[in-house]
Amino acid sequence: MSARTDAADALDPTDALTRPVEPDPTTVAAGLDPVAATITEADHLAEHLGEALAEHGHVTIVSTHLVPGPGGASSHLALSIRWCSPPPGERDLVAVVDRLCERLVPETAAAAAHEIGAATGGSQQLRRGYADLADSAAEVALLARDGTSGRAVVYPGRQRLVGELTVAELVDRCAIDAVEGIAGTVVTHATVVRTRDFVRPVWRDGRLVLLVQPAADDTVVPFENPAPTPCCADHA
Repeated sequence: MSARTDAADALDPTDALTRPVEPDPTTVAAGLDPVAATITEADHLAEHLGEALAEHGHVTIVSTHLVPGPGGASSHLALSIRWCSPPPGERDLVAVVDRLCERLVPETAAAAAHEIGAATGGSQQLRRGYADLADSAAEVALLARDGTSGRAVVYPGRQRLVGELTVAELVDRCAIDAVEGIAGTVVTHATVVRTRDFVRPVWRDGRLVLLVQPAADDTVVPFENPAPTPCCADHA
């Protein structure tokens, strides 16, 4: 979590990015590419994965990643999982990913689990699915392991981010490390964030950073509007 300072002190908008966290080679992550066509679909699948993992006691961060289409083809979204709780061992990790692929089949266009791209970061002890989807799954697994890219949908403490919170309260309640104002927006520890019950931080240099923009009455709101993904309220 971010270090606390006096609430009257302004946060440096770039503070979350000026001290990159060195990637931890022991961090366990996995990537899945079920070819989600839209953000709404990707969020739904991320919530579905989060529920499946929580059922077995896993505390994770599930993120979405944009996968560009080759040669001008349409892009899609893949998913990554990064463990916060003690991760499964290598053999168990394969079994966990297999179960997750099976759980995703009814939610996607895949006819069987083996059609979904799947991979693990680092040692690549698991890599399966259609070749191009396995490639993208492997890429997002590494991005999640290093915390360099992705948009977090499921993460520890997110259920507590409701209503209006100060920046200090927000980062104290969840896995978000820092709040960054965009376009010159000044953010202090006392700045009030109107969460709109929809908070999607992004990975930056090994940290989860929430981007915010100005709102009424000297408050701020998360940059991403909740309107595109109304279905995810069903999973809260």
